[in-house]
Amino acid sequence: LLVQALSPDQAERYDIWRRVRLKKETVRKITNQTLSQSVPASVVTTINGYTKVFIGEIIDRAREVQTEWMAASLTLPTGELNVGGG
Repeated sequence: LLVQALSPDQAERYDIWRRVRLKKETVRKITNQTLSQSVPASVVTTINGYTKVFIGEIIDRAREVQTEWMAASLTLPTGELNVGGG
C-alpha cells in the first residue's frame, strides 16, 4: 500500500535501495572486529539494515550539498550573476 503511494521518483529510489546488498560476511567481519566478539546472525542483519539507511542518508545529504554548490556558483557574493559559471 505504501509503495503504491510513492511518486515515480520515490518508487525508483526505493527499488534501488531494495536491490542494494551489503555482503553479510563483510558486515559480520567488521562488526566482530569492532565489538571484539562474535555476534549472532540477527545482529548482523540489523546492522546491515541500519548501514543501508545510513549510506542512503549520506548520499541524500551529498546531493543537497551538490545542489547548494551549483546554486552558489551561479551567483557572485555581490548577488550578480556569475557569467563565467565557475
